[in-house]
Amino acid sequence: MSKNQSPIPILISRLTHASDSSDASRSLQDLIDRTAPIAISSSSSSNNDDFSKENKRHKDIESLLSNEECLHALFHLMGTCYLPNPNLGSDGGGDRSGVNVEDGQSLVTELLLNIMKRSNEEEEMEDRSSGGSSSTWKKKRVEAKYANDLLSSTNPSLVSCLLDLLCHRDNGDGGGNGGGSTSYARILSMGLLRKLILYQGSLTQERILSAPDGLTRLVDLLNLDNNEEEAIRNEALLLLCDLAKSSPVIRRLLIFAEGFEKALGIAIETE
Repeated sequence: MSKNQSPIPILISRLTHASDSSDASRSLQDLIDRTAPIAISSSSSSNNDDFSKENKRHKDIESLLSNEECLHALFHLMGTCYLPNPNLGSDGGGDRSGVNVEDGQSLVTELLLNIMKRSNEEEEMEDRSSGGSSSTWKKKRVEAKYANDLLSSTNPSLVSCLLDLLCHRDNGDGGGNGGGSTSYARILSMGLLRKLILYQGSLTQERILSAPDGLTRLVDLLNLDNNEEEAIRNEALLLLCDLAKSSPVIRRLLIFAEGFEKALGIAIETE
């Protein structure tokens, strides 16, 4: 499927002013396509073209991240399943609920994960186990900047919305249609949180600790015990391990929240 070649501001406007669920979903999918990482070819004939596409991708990402209205809409949709109503007046008039977007939480999380991905995902796996070249460190600085931009927008906070998504279970309709978050969306959100910790560990920790019951809600995910939610529980365990490794404060809080006891119980259960 070819990418929508409309200027990125037009795609953003179509999303923030979407009139119904299908319109919002199409706009989100167009943004996902435009921010998808480029597979850089090893062939010299196509290499320059690939780098040109990648530079265009980064310009599109920067335009999206600089648009506060767009970030507000994305974060709100992630946390509530609803795209906010742009016509809501300061006097409180209008439909406060906005547009209920089917699979909107999954689509938003896919979009934000795209922003945090490299052009070649193998490079990211490689530099986790090596010192990395100067070009690798340059790329890591780009992802660190994008993570900082996402975390710096606080109305609402990305981390608070991610926690809302994680802790609001689907009611069984399978659509994430205002009845809760699907397992797929929740697993994607775990991946996004781990990316944020990788590139902006201190700021992500700060946002988790400042969110209402932030760390407690993550620890509570370790209580999930049915087969369908086991993957979410395991991802939560990995995420808490990432946090504990890098923060003595969080390690102490996990002790008080019985996080280590719950983690040990999971380890014993899986033996």
